Amino acid sequence: MSEQLREEQSQCLKNIELRQGAEISYMRDGIRLLDLAVNAKSMFETQEIRSKRQLFKFLLSNSQLNGKNLVVTFRKPFEMLVKTNTVIATAKTEKAIRAEWRE
Repeated sequence: MSEQLREEQSQCLKNIELRQGAEISYMRDGIRLLDLAVNAKSMFETQEIRSKRQLFKFLLSNSQLNGKNLVVTFRKPFEMLVKTNTVIATAKTEKAIRAEWRE
C-alpha cells in the first residue's frame, strides 16, 4: 500500500512540474504577443512588400474593391478582435460625447 502511495505521489509531483512549466511557457508567449502588438505598426511599415502581402493573406479573406473603397473581411479569430475593438472605440466615443454635453 505504501508503495502505491509513493507512486501516486511521484505521479502528482510530475504533473505539478509539467503544469508549472506550461504556465511559464504561456506567460512567455503572452509577453511576446503583447510586444508584437505594441510594435506591430512600426514592424509592418519596415517590412518588404512580399511580407506585407503574406500578412494580408493570413489576416484577410475575400477582400473586394468597391469603387475606390477597399472592403475587407477578416479571418477568424481576427474578425472577433476587430469587432471587440470597434465596440470599445464606440463606447469611448460615446462617453466622450456625453462628457462634452455635460459641460
